[in-house]
Amino acid sequence: MTWFNFKELKKSSVYITPNLPVLQTKRYKFGLGQVLLFMLLVVTLVALITILLILFTPVKEVVLLTEKDRLENYTERIKELEDKIVFLSKEISELSSTNKKLKYAILLGGGEIDSNAAEFDSLRIDDETGKIPEGGTVLFAFLKLWKSFLPDLIDTNIVFLEPINSFVTQYFNQEKGHLGWDYAAKTGSPVYAAAGGLVLSASFSDSDGYWMMIDHGSGYITKYKHCSNLLKKEREYVYQGELIALTGNTGKKSSGPHLHFEVWHFGKALDPSVIFRK
Repeated sequence: MTWFNFKELKKSSVYITPNLPVLQTKRYKFGLGQVLLFMLLVVTLVALITILLILFTPVKEVVLLTEKDRLENYTERIKELEDKIVFLSKEISELSSTNKKLKYAILLGGGEIDSNAAEFDSLRIDDETGKIPEGGTVLFAFLKLWKSFLPDLIDTNIVFLEPINSFVTQYFNQEKGHLGWDYAAKTGSPVYAAAGGLVLSASFSDSDGYWMMIDHGSGYITKYKHCSNLLKKEREYVYQGELIALTGNTGKKSSGPHLHFEVWHFGKALDPSVIFRK
């Protein structure tokens, strides 16, 4: 038994009997080809009318506006994601850079490092000869050269001077998280090195703006934040009282032109009043 016969289907007809309130009714007979042609004409006519409405009536504005809004929303979301990716990349880069600088600062400042650990074998020095063993680090050679030619920059009895000729508007308050002194100063005022040392960092951050960190040896580090211009670069040597930066109002934590100055000793923030020359 065949369920579908195309030849028989071609011979099929469609009958239409109008339901009119008359005594006699007439039936209309249409072949399958006529019905398909009629349906094709109807679909074509509807499509043509729709196109004409979109092209020559305000319907076009509604359709395009809806599509435009969707595209704008997608564009905004993509831009937001791109901004987040860029921000996270900068944060990761800054954290990586800070981590390297802190490790370097600990080595220079003599922080609490287990010198007996196996991973520090390359840092050990022969006490009798004062020579670094084979496969060691260039840090020893660097510090030895530094001490030989610039002995004044490393002093176990360091005396600090105030970094700017101004007055303090906010003093050290560890309980409130203020780990230094704020000096009032108009933008562009000179900032001096509180003591001689090596510039560990001279960079920019969103919170502190342009800032500098100097290692003075014996575990002492000073920081100078919210500057408008940094005049020294990383790994440069500075002498006490040397011009290193200009004050400013950079960074999200700054509410006006000033210098934020911090002193750290072996990783602990100090009140600057205890280290300044009286």
